[in-house]
Amino acid sequence: EFYGGTMPATPTNVTANARDAGASLTWTAVPGATRYKIKRSTTAGGPYETLNNIVTGTTFADSGLTAGVTYHYVISAMNAVGEGDNSAEVSAVDRYAKWITDSGQPGATGFDQDHNGNGIANGVEYMTPEGLEITNAAGNHSLRPVIRKDSNVTPTLWSSSDLKIWTEVPFVDSSDQTGVPADFRKIEPQATPAAVDGKLFYRLKFIR
Repeated sequence: EFYGGTMPATPTNVTANARDAGASLTWTAVPGATRYKIKRSTTAGGPYETLNNIVTGTTFADSGLTAGVTYHYVISAMNAVGEGDNSAEVSAVDRYAKWITDSGQPGATGFDQDHNGNGIANGVEYMTPEGLEITNAAGNHSLRPVIRKDSNVTPTLWSSSDLKIWTEVPFVDSSDQTGVPADFRKIEPQATPAAVDGKLFYRLKFIR
């Protein structure tokens, strides 16, 4: 028997991010916890299998996953008294791999490749399905592309007046996100670059 102790609290701020065949998890340390138990399922809500029950830090790397499959995780804290409650469930999927799988297109699946042979890189189609659109009104141009949210992809915006020299343009999320799907965001230049002789070109670059 054990007297005078309390069960550890539930882990909070749990995050999970998947890429290719792996996933990384983080969470906030639980006071009094000596170790953590990591559990996983391919079904939301479980049942869960225990991956590791001797994790002493607040990070965990899962491996051997199938890219494009969604995995669900919960974490519990443990101490000498016993095991606390499971955390809120978090889910992780390699969004790009799932997009490739869902597209049903055969061929090259690399981010910089062209799996459907239309001359547009997979990564561009994935990140900006609607492409780039510049509107012009009363001599003023406006660029507000809609791009996908993916923590594995870093987007940058560039402008040029001659298609030779390109300058990176800081961007922000647009204040108006009306009609934008949940997994996307509308962005715009933080400040509009100056056109030269009325010419201004934009391009988006995506690195995964």
